This record gives sequence, C-alpha cells and structure tokens, in this order.
Amino acid sequence: MSRRPSHGVSVGIALLALSGACSKSDLIIVTDEQTDLPRPADLLIPPSSDLGMESKDLAMPSDLASQYSCRGEDAPGTSYKLVMNKLTLPSSSGSGAFLYDYDGDGRAENQLKNLISTVSLAGLDIQTTLQNAVTSGQLINLVALKSSSTDSSSCVGVSLNQGKPGPTPRFDGTDTFMPAMAMGSPLGGTLSSGRLVTTDSRSLKADTEAQFSLQISLGSGLVTLPLRGVHVEGTLQSSGSLRTMSSGVLHGVVAKSDIERKLMPALADQITQMINSDPYSSTSQTIISLFESKTAPVSVNKCMTMSRCCRLSPATCVILPEEVSASPIGGVIAPDVEVLDAAGKWKPVPGGKNYNAMSVGMGFTAISAWF
Repeated sequence: MSRRPSHGVSVGIALLALSGACSKSDLIIVTDEQTDLPRPADLLIPPSSDLGMESKDLAMPSDLASQYSCRGEDAPGTSYKLVMNKLTLPSSSGSGAFLYDYDGDGRAENQLKNLISTVSLAGLDIQTTLQNAVTSGQLINLVALKSSSTDSSSCVGVSLNQGKPGPTPRFDGTDTFMPAMAMGSPLGGTLSSGRLVTTDSRSLKADTEAQFSLQISLGSGLVTLPLRGVHVEGTLQSSGSLRTMSSGVLHGVVAKSDIERKLMPALADQITQMINSDPYSSTSQTIISLFESKTAPVSVNKCMTMSRCCRLSPATCVILPEEVSASPIGGVIAPDVEVLDAAGKWKPVPGGKNYNAMSVGMGFTAISAWF
C-alpha cells in the first residue's frame, strides 16, 4: 500500500469467497477495536486494482548496493580469492606504460616507468629478477573480490594483501597462502562484462582512500612500496571453478615522506645485498659505478673505512640512502603529483604543483588461490 497505518492501529483484510467469486462487498475490515475477531499475523494479499494498491508498493528494491559500503568484505555475494602470478614493470611508452590520472587534471602519470628506464640503461634486468621472485614464491600479493556476479555488478568489494612466503606455488588454482595481515586493504569497485574497475583515485576521500604495501624485488630481497590512493582494474574470467584476472593494472602513489624514510633506505639495503652476494661480477661493478662516487662527500667519507667502500671491498661494503638519492636513479625517484594535504591525508589537487607523492603503475595477472 502507498501508506502504512499509524502506530497502534493495524488493519487485517479477510477475503471471503463464495462459489469462487470475489467482490468489494466480500471485504471485511478488522481493526484493533474488534477484539472478537481473530487477527492474522502474516496475511499476504496480492496487489489488486480493486483495492487501490499498485504493485510497486510491495516491490523490493532491485539494487541493494546502498546497504553496503561496497569496499573490501562489505559487499553482497560470494568471495573469490586470487594470487598475482605475474608482475609487469612499466615500459617507457604505449599501453604498457600503465599511465594513470591520479589528481583529475587530465594528465596521466607513472614516475615508476622513468625509474625503470634509467635502471635499464645501466644494463640491469629488473623485470626478470621481479618475476623470478614471484615464480619462486618469495613475492606473494593476494587479491580478494566479493560480488554477487562475476560478470556485472555495481557493488564489488576488493581486498589487497601480502602473502607470507612459502613453498614454490603451482599457480593452478590449488595453492594455499597465509595472508600477512588479518584484514586486507579495502577497495570498492564495479564489474561490467567481467571488467573490474575500482573507484578512481581522484574521487577518493580521506576516509575512503585505499592503501597497500606492494612488495617488489630488485635482487635477492624485497622492497616495499607503501602505496596510497590505490586503484585496480582487470578482466575477470571464469572456467569452471577456476578464476583468472588478465590485463590487471595496479596504480598508487608513494608519499614524499615515505620515499625519504622508507623507500630510499630499502633500496640502499637491496642494492647492498646485490653487490655483496656477487661482489666481483660485471653487474656488481656497474651497480657500484651508479651509486658510489669518487668525489661526492658522502661516498668519500664512507670510503675512509675500507670495509664499507664498494670499489675497495665489494663483499663487505654498503650503499647508503644518501648515495641512492644522489645517483641518476635517485633523480627519478621523485614526487610528480599533488594528492595529499598538509596533514598527509588524501586530497588530490588537479594540476597542483606542490608535488608530494610519486606515481606508480604496474601490470599483473592473477589466478585462483586459497587463503
């Protein structure tokens, strides 16, 4: 009905049919005052134009998405869990550059591609090193989706998590992983003809911004990229119980403060491990020439202790964060978008020039897993 009766007054409708006929005269209205008549508790009457009641009054809402935040686990439907079985570093141009507009100024960025290009010029094959870490099970990144459909849905919850290293994965849908965190990083998105797209970074607010610590490898160890304003897209496909995601792209930014406090020290440690593990190889000599200077004060002071100097003692030396910052590679590990306010909260500024974060874009594929 178009209106419910006021509190304290309930109306029951009893239909009396004689010889299979029903008319308005057959209706008996029963109110609370008529206590001598029974009151049906759950009487359901189908819509009837004779009763002045339209079907839309009893219709259930077709879109229940408003009942959910549609982020992480807070979405209707079934959970689908996957593991990234391939990570792809950005190319210098084309669709493989994984460019993305983080702040809404119409210009797409990916500062990581400039870093990879600079590293490649030095003859270092970071892509092979990265994929080897994934294939061996050293580097595990997990993706969980919750949706009422694997084809189209306006309310899809997405969770990102790291996995703990374990046995070499088979990547055939039977692998089981242990998440590093009890709760994954929550994102919200939609599915359209199998294409998953989460909320645009430029549309996120401080209370809906997704963060994820993405692990990558440049050598023998792992480097964590603390991503802010995360955005994910990819094409979900099904074959029986097996789910795969192709053409996946993960976007995010690393805050300037995290570059200085986390990324530079982590890179310095990773580079040091690469040199120490194979001290006299041509690759190590190339790396040393990139980061250790014979004239820069930070390297000169360091090399006053022989065991710390890479050109003199590569098996025991160290590369310092300050040396990474001063290197050609450090020159491209730099903020290129303004997406944070003075308090460090997510607030994209279209075309802003007070750069406070570095854009990052990587490709991936994923396949069913258990966790």
